[in-house]
Amino acid sequence: MELLLIFISIALSLFSTAVMSYITMATPIGPWIEPTLVLLATIIFRLFSRVIEPKKFTLSLALSTFCASIGGILATGFGFSFPTLYFLAPNLFNSWLSRPFFFCSILSICAFVAGCFAFLVAGFFQDKLLNEEKMAFPVGQMVSKMIMAQNQMRKSLELVFGIIITTVYLFLQKIYKIIPQTFCLIAKTTAAKINFPSILLRLDQMPMLIAIGFITGHVIAKPLAVGLFSKLFLINPLHQFYFPKLSNEDFMMAFASGLTLYGAIMGFLDLPKRIKKSLSKAKNNKFDFFTYKLSKTFILSALIILSFSIALLSYFKFSILGQIYLLALSFICTYQLMLIAGEMGIAPVGRFATYVMVPGMLIFGFNFVQATLTALFIEVSGGVASDIMFGRKMAQISNIDQRKMIAYQWLGLLISSLSIGFIFYFLINYFGLGSYQLFAQKAQSRALLINFTSFNIYALVLGIIFSIILTYIRVNPVLVLGGLLMQIDYSLMLILGGLLTYFVKEKEDYYPFWSGVFAANSIWMFLRTLI
Repeated sequence: MELLLIFISIALSLFSTAVMSYITMATPIGPWIEPTLVLLATIIFRLFSRVIEPKKFTLSLALSTFCASIGGILATGFGFSFPTLYFLAPNLFNSWLSRPFFFCSILSICAFVAGCFAFLVAGFFQDKLLNEEKMAFPVGQMVSKMIMAQNQMRKSLELVFGIIITTVYLFLQKIYKIIPQTFCLIAKTTAAKINFPSILLRLDQMPMLIAIGFITGHVIAKPLAVGLFSKLFLINPLHQFYFPKLSNEDFMMAFASGLTLYGAIMGFLDLPKRIKKSLSKAKNNKFDFFTYKLSKTFILSALIILSFSIALLSYFKFSILGQIYLLALSFICTYQLMLIAGEMGIAPVGRFATYVMVPGMLIFGFNFVQATLTALFIEVSGGVASDIMFGRKMAQISNIDQRKMIAYQWLGLLISSLSIGFIFYFLINYFGLGSYQLFAQKAQSRALLINFTSFNIYALVLGIIFSIILTYIRVNPVLVLGGLLMQIDYSLMLILGGLLTYFVKEKEDYYPFWSGVFAANSIWMFLRTLI
């Protein structure tokens, strides 16, 4: 029984790491993968119902789900941050990629060290967050409710139906050639002296993108639609009439850099308020850092993890003060992200990574590799720590032994760390970073922020003005940026998925089906890179 549980947990960990690696480099979205994992695990464990005791069914679902979910959030942190190095220093990045063993090893070591740091911070604050403050950690509660739901098997069958439908669709397209690979929606045309590009739909990725759009709903549909509309009817005409000497790519990068720069400035202006709020909360809860009781085992573990972290940073030639800065800020940001995840169930890791990366470059002179590693360390440690607390909240609710949950979470970190390098190597070699399939918008946005001084100042100012207008009308500039930078057909299919939610009463009822579509198309895309 235990060996079966471990085997299934490892298989799901590889699945979540692979799928989220692709999703976060193909789109600007990183959804929690726990709901999909619960449904997949339910199907798998039902197939082995004769081996698993009924009273251990819930335990098996919980442990395998939160073992595998570590891989999903770790891959999300990497997908959002690591490609930044490619956009900043492509020659250096390609030199790493030309040495497969070195490339895979560096990614695996970085993943494991940042993940260990997340376990350190989560372990330090676990009792405070779960027992003293009794924080909700909504994703953990959601998974608990999903597992205990009476209609769980029906939802799992809906997920299977989504997988079957998508698989049949892809077989008809890839094997039997009945469905075309691409479809020209609109040919290249000129109207009112404005050149409009052709819109060529990639039908092999359509199911996955519509599924992501449906799951994220109106949150993504509106800003992407604004971005797409602005790109076609505002930004392209501005470029053609007023900046004809700039290439379309240079103008778009400068304009997008303005959006990114404004968002970063507003974030830094809001930072003192966040710090004051956190200090006030800590004071009200009477949390004394220096009298916090720690076991000898925890202290020994902390020393080992910090030694690993210092060794990694020393390898990348961080100064002593730079190391202290990064580790101290990582500790603070990870705690802040756990608080946000505990209250709202989200982890805005990118925002905090920027808060730490930019001052590090200005004060300590971080080079491109160090800046990328800083962002990666913050995103992975903050995201993984939040996911760890979701699992431990679920264990608390369901009376699962915390030591058992922690052991399987460590297994998830080990498997995802060992596999992340190989997964990224195959994906990047097959699709190519910055390509149609691996656009890596989050990483491109961070690279734009770092290189904003190299862009046309007037186009950059226009981007800032546009961002101010978006903020005033309460449209998320970050997601609008996705609509500007992504290929038009990607935006259209994500928007279509979001619009479909307006035609159903309870979109959550359809999540299992679309999760199946999302999982099947993602697996197909990843397997194609291996074959």
